[in-house]
Amino acid sequence: MITELAQTAPSSVTEVTGIYGVIAAVAVAIVVQVSTHLSNRKSIKGIRNQVENSHPPDRNLRDDLDKAIAVSQQVLAQVERVNDDTRWLRGEVRDIRNDDLPGIRDEIGAEREARLALERRIEPLFDPARRYP
Repeated sequence: MITELAQTAPSSVTEVTGIYGVIAAVAVAIVVQVSTHLSNRKSIKGIRNQVENSHPPDRNLRDDLDKAIAVSQQVLAQVERVNDDTRWLRGEVRDIRNDDLPGIRDEIGAEREARLALERRIEPLFDPARRYP
């Protein structure tokens, strides 16, 4: 057994340095790998925090986003209906101003003229100077 150990033992300083160099290289590789893993873990935790925030863990975030998109589309459709109704009402008001108001003004003017003519005819009948001559 001693002879076997003697045969496997490094015979020179360069062999010992080479073994230590390999061990040092492996150790450096392990340290770099662990450091990279820890850095990636921090990044993943940061991303998870941004995605989850206060989102409940028992619900799927994608489902919630899909529901929010569906609701926003419904709201947009309702807003478009309100805009259509508003356009229709504006058209109705414009038609009233352009078509109906001038006719109503003419009718009111004619009625006023008729009332004033009637007052001019009736007024002398109630004049006290003419009643008792």
